[in-house]
Amino acid sequence: MFLLQACSYPQYRYLGLVTFLAALSASFSAVAASDDVFSPYLDFSVIHEDNLLRFHDAASALAVTGSEVMADTIKRTSAGLRINKIISQQTLIADLSMSRNRYSHFSQYDYAGKDASANWGWQLGSHVSGNLGGSYSEGQTPFQDFRAIEPNINRQRRENFDAAWQFHPSWRVRGGYSQYALAYDLAVLQYNDRKLATTEFGLDFVQPTNSTVGVQLRHIRGDYPNNLIVSIFSVDNNYSQNEFKGKVDWRVSETASIQFLGGLVRKNYDALTKRNFSGTNSRLVANWSASAKLNLNVNAWNEVGSSSDLSANFSTNRGVSSDLGWELASKVRVNASLRGERRDYTGVAAVIGAQALERKDNYTAASIGLSYMPIRHLQLSASLANEALSSNFERNGYRDNKLQFNGRYDLGLD
Repeated sequence: MFLLQACSYPQYRYLGLVTFLAALSASFSAVAASDDVFSPYLDFSVIHEDNLLRFHDAASALAVTGSEVMADTIKRTSAGLRINKIISQQTLIADLSMSRNRYSHFSQYDYAGKDASANWGWQLGSHVSGNLGGSYSEGQTPFQDFRAIEPNINRQRRENFDAAWQFHPSWRVRGGYSQYALAYDLAVLQYNDRKLATTEFGLDFVQPTNSTVGVQLRHIRGDYPNNLIVSIFSVDNNYSQNEFKGKVDWRVSETASIQFLGGLVRKNYDALTKRNFSGTNSRLVANWSASAKLNLNVNAWNEVGSSSDLSANFSTNRGVSSDLGWELASKVRVNASLRGERRDYTGVAAVIGAQALERKDNYTAASIGLSYMPIRHLQLSASLANEALSSNFERNGYRDNKLQFNGRYDLGLD
């Protein structure tokens, strides 16, 4: 299939789907509405982090890198093209960009990033609609995920298709299929390379207010092409996962909504089936626009997730987050976010005979940012963020503070 073949990643191969949609969009330019946009942009950021690699302390940094230096400053320059075209009932959106990232101290991490995404929001008549899309990204693996001193570029690719048919004023059936691939450059992490294929079906009862209540079935097939090698053991992590969930989208008012998705999850491994697990996942999302200038989003979740920790094949994650957006003036906006999550690694060890360590982590993150548009196409912004992890395995803990300045110029043609 196209996704799996593309995992060899020859140069620019990821542009296939994006180029198709962009060309389709351009072919309709003569009949497009006057407010359609083809907009190139330039972006420059300076980011300073006082604990880039998420070390527990300076002694940990010295042991790994030979230096107590933990801080670094990253300069990122990027250029891209955003496309937003409306042709009758069809909406075509694409964003393509490339970036140059330079580290002042840990220069081994310097890299050229690539990002591309495209989506065709299609509609047939008044009752059938859906999306066809894809994305590709190439960049440095976040240090929260893997604290590797060597550079580690990862490549992620996704293609998706979904459709919904409102066959009755009160009933809608929907379905979708997506493929996702993740690959790492660093050899010691290639056991985490994966290809996921997801199929989903749902049935919704639709109320006159557009609130919905329904059920959702999902099947995920996960394939890990490279076995994990630990001592004399080779661990096959291929699996199948099935989910049955209830789904609610309640339009409380014109300015407020609540979404809920929750139900049963079961994951079965092809090998070492003692790792199989089942449980419940649930997520609640609330959105409120207090006014045209003030928006609030709150999330709460209790989910069973996969883990890369060898001592436990899954973790139970419970958390809450909130995001606030406030337009102080016509050209000034404040954004703030808070997040807290408890992670209990209570699954079975991935290695035969190993003892589950029952690791428990507490993760917190907070940020506040200010953006200003002095002229129509120029946006300047600054943000301050804090991230911390505490654990009953003390050396896993860390704290990081980040300060970021950003300037973006949008060369819109409107």
